[in-house]
Amino acid sequence: MEFGKKNKKNKKNKENDNSKQENQNNNTSNEKVKYFLMIPLAQDNFINTFNKLCQKLETEKPKNFNKNLFIKPQKLHITLVVLDINEDKEKTEKVITLINSLMSEIKNILSDELIFNFDKYDCFESIKKTRVIFAKMIEDENHYKLKLITNLIIKKLLEENILNKKDFKNLNISEEYSDGELIYTIKYHVTLLNLKYLNKALKEENKPLEKEFDSTDIFQCIKDIEFPDCKMDTINLCAMREDPNNEKYEVIHSFNIL
Repeated sequence: MEFGKKNKKNKKNKENDNSKQENQNNNTSNEKVKYFLMIPLAQDNFINTFNKLCQKLETEKPKNFNKNLFIKPQKLHITLVVLDINEDKEKTEKVITLINSLMSEIKNILSDELIFNFDKYDCFESIKKTRVIFAKMIEDENHYKLKLITNLIIKKLLEENILNKKDFKNLNISEEYSDGELIYTIKYHVTLLNLKYLNKALKEENKPLEKEFDSTDIFQCIKDIEFPDCKMDTINLCAMREDPNNEKYEVIHSFNIL
């Protein structure tokens, strides 16, 4: 399968193209941007390993690989929770105040530090119908600490009406019981390749978008590359858009947890 080489569209005249581009620009300016709380993975050894993975894929070119699938290394992160607050200034300030109020409890959960350990790779959907390839976290004591921190934050967001349970499915928040207590959590992962990045490139080239890809050969290519442990030292509130100054997610506020 070759991405973006399906049925070619008929060429439009220049006037229609300009009109279409103008409409796209208007839609972009009016588009609401979601915010999210995340842990950046900016350590040099982690980024170096990611670059090694990228280089191996670009060199060996396994079936269905396309370099536009890669996330930018500056954006490597672990999501804690997505916030559908749509750049609402009052709600944004409320979230910042809320997280600051939880700092002592978060530090108590950490006790000393939190080290993420990774165990190979996995994907969303299935290997034959993949949308995202990610690095898996080992479900150890540190993973459990992260669940407690996420649960603490989500519960507080619910209390303050910043989150609503009816949105849990769209925000990939799940409920589970631990020792008889209800805990809110998500599937922690570090996105490495994502179909949405490829589709963004295809859209810019006016080519058909892809719904999925078979990642069998990609997994085989990267199976021996192991990501190093990573230390958690910061939680960022970010907008889901790129900061043009550094190609990272735009940071609204940063919380130092050490």
